[in-house]
Amino acid sequence: MAIKHLANLDLNNNEIKNVKIDVVTSDPSSNLAEGRIIYNSQEDLMKFYDGSAWVSMKNVDTDVDVNVANLEARLPQIDSNVTIGNATGVTVTTAGDLTVTGDLTVNGTTTTVNSTTTTVDDPIFTVGGDSAPGSDDNKDRGIEFRYHDGSQARIGFFGFDDSTGKFTFIPSATNTSEVFSGSKGNIDINNIDLAGSIKTVDGSTPTDGQILIGHSANQDMELGTITEGTGITVTNSAGGIQISSNGLGGKFAVNLDNGESAVSLSGNTFTVTHNLGTRDIIVQVVERVSPYETVQADVARATTNTITVEFASAPGNTNYKVLISKIA
Repeated sequence: MAIKHLANLDLNNNEIKNVKIDVVTSDPSSNLAEGRIIYNSQEDLMKFYDGSAWVSMKNVDTDVDVNVANLEARLPQIDSNVTIGNATGVTVTTAGDLTVTGDLTVNGTTTTVNSTTTTVDDPIFTVGGDSAPGSDDNKDRGIEFRYHDGSQARIGFFGFDDSTGKFTFIPSATNTSEVFSGSKGNIDINNIDLAGSIKTVDGSTPTDGQILIGHSANQDMELGTITEGTGITVTNSAGGIQISSNGLGGKFAVNLDNGESAVSLSGNTFTVTHNLGTRDIIVQVVERVSPYETVQADVARATTNTITVEFASAPGNTNYKVLISKIA
């Protein structure tokens, strides 16, 4: 039987030699006291009781080799934050693949991924924060890319311009605190299906009647305006162009109305510009209301491109129309 000591032993700084620590096959659950020491023969570990649990003495000294079996047993037991390294620039290297089965949060200034291929299963890529900003930070959102154009290294940007509220592409960009500037680039695409409208062309807002027309010298499409010519009247309106043929094919017709661009009135005489280029014409003056009869007025072929129609009294602007036919 072991002799029980009911008082502390003071060896007065003398050694205990050939001592064997209490050998057990499992960690004791009784007679627990802080500082008690055992040797667990099943685990081949020296342990001490810290007042709440048995602690392996191998884990006390960081210089003690930690074997794979011990790591496999202990790592799954981690249930609080763990810090690796005590200095900046600590590198953790794995010889094989690393799989993270839970969510991964990286808190830092710069995250660099040095890989040949990066695959993301998520079909939506979110930039600008894990939640919507509470106010406008005046920063652009998009993709910054680096490339070499054959003469120098450049930075490109494709994304949302916060200052304009529009998507933009800048092949040679300057990044100033996440605000990009530079000349807009070209985009090579197939079809464009516009749900809205074209607001500007080359920075200019179209005016009534302007259309997009090819420019061979500049190799692009530019805003153009259809102008009037011989026998053609052009009326531009919001979203429309009205083209009237007044003299094509040797014929010309116009209301004797001072508001018409080809008609002017002086006293009782109308001057009509027909631009048929000849005096060999037949002129008729007809009523503009039922029964649309032909009337007689003094007609003179003033020039090869104009005639005058004179009435005895003021004819008004809504009563008559002139019909002109060129004789070949």
